[in-house]
Amino acid sequence: MSSPALEIIGLHKQFGGVAANDGIDLILETGEIHALIGPNGSGKTTLINQIMGILTPNSGEIHVFGQNVAHRPIHTRSKMGVGRSWQIPSVFPDLTVAENVAFGVRAALGLSAGWWTKALTEDVTDRVDKLLGQAGLRQVMDAPAGDLSHADQRKLDVAIALSSDPILVLLDEPLAGLGADETTHMLTYIRKIRANSTPGPKRTIVLIEHDMDAVFALSDRISVLVEGKIVATGTPQEIGQNPIVQHAYLGEA
Repeated sequence: MSSPALEIIGLHKQFGGVAANDGIDLILETGEIHALIGPNGSGKTTLINQIMGILTPNSGEIHVFGQNVAHRPIHTRSKMGVGRSWQIPSVFPDLTVAENVAFGVRAALGLSAGWWTKALTEDVTDRVDKLLGQAGLRQVMDAPAGDLSHADQRKLDVAIALSSDPILVLLDEPLAGLGADETTHMLTYIRKIRANSTPGPKRTIVLIEHDMDAVFALSDRISVLVEGKIVATGTPQEIGQNPIVQHAYLGEA
């Protein structure tokens, strides 16, 4: 039996005297889209920052594909197949859209970043083209990233996260600030990401999102965080009917 894509055991993270994550236990199977929901300040971003290696837990274990990475650096996790996007799109505004993605592709292939003008070599062009096509950004590939609309910058940020060809993808509020049509496009994009256009298993996705309609439409399972603890995990139907969740987060009696 293969190891889960992600297994978190007894994870604690404190900032001063405040427990941002307080004894988190969580298992994600390969190929699922698993949403983390909860009020602002409930510890969602702190959790994925620890999965990525940006933060180190005070205690507990983070197993990625069966290996405990709780104290391993970001680049090690990236090489193992972990990638992430950001609440605020993280792009190089003065570089073209293609160069932004090419930089990540070159790093994933173990190539020197070199000068930006050399980023689009023959070895990486096809991969960049596929990533931009999947994101719907091929038509703006030569535009400076800083000139893109907010929606296109969000798509570019996700494409950069995919440039290392990860199998565990952490998406932090990819729908924030998007209109209805843009949200529909992003949901389609996320489903394509999970399907994985490269050889290998479906990707596993951890999704932080406040758009409940999107979360319930997209996710296989949902975990609800309140004050640093997971208070419920289940299918969208189970979470929607859970009285604890209705009271603590969905605002129902």
